[in-house]
Amino acid sequence: YGVSGTRLFNAHGSSNSSQFYNIQLSNKLSDLDSIKSMWADGGTAAFQGILRGSQVLHDGDPNSTDEEEQQA
Repeated sequence: YGVSGTRLFNAHGSSNSSQFYNIQLSNKLSDLDSIKSMWADGGTAAFQGILRGSQVLHDGDPNSTDEEEQQA
């Protein structure tokens, strides 16, 4: 939906590929520093992040004693 000269809603996000990207599962807080350079732009970016984060979390646990879980 738009009004001439005004952008009220953008559901397509940014065309910049560095807008957001995957971060590997980690137990080190410093590994999350790259989040500071990400930004939301568009209707689904937050939902995509939540869903992808759930997938990464499902794949592995860095605190597990199971080596296979730690490698994900």
